[in-house]
Amino acid sequence: MDESAAAPREPRFRQASTTLLARLLGLLRTRVELAGVELQEQREQVTQSTIALVAAGACFAFALLVATFGVIAAFWDSYRYGAIIGVCAIYAIAGLLFLVRNRRLRREARAPFAATLAELERDRKALLGEGP
Repeated sequence: MDESAAAPREPRFRQASTTLLARLLGLLRTRVELAGVELQEQREQVTQSTIALVAAGACFAFALLVATFGVIAAFWDSYRYGAIIGVCAIYAIAGLLFLVRNRRLRREARAPFAATLAELERDRKALLGEGP
């Protein structure tokens, strides 16, 4: 067997191996993207829901406290309970706003690992010779 017969196989082997590697990187990219989406969904949901629900719970607790004082003040001299009920309403509205914000934050969350996925895509294209 001479060396001229082995020479054409080497470029094809290199091309096949880079194509295989690029496809494996594509598969890895898909898996990382899926894991990133799942991780992001869980992390965002837990973090933002916890913050918003704690804030809403605190506001509703203050509303209940003020409502209690309102009931007590209703039996005192005139117009004291109106102010207390107003403060109670403000806390209740604040609690509702935190709940609405929690829902909006969960909808607007962006995907994590964007830079990693972009880098893997550039690696894949470079191995396939598709561009810079």
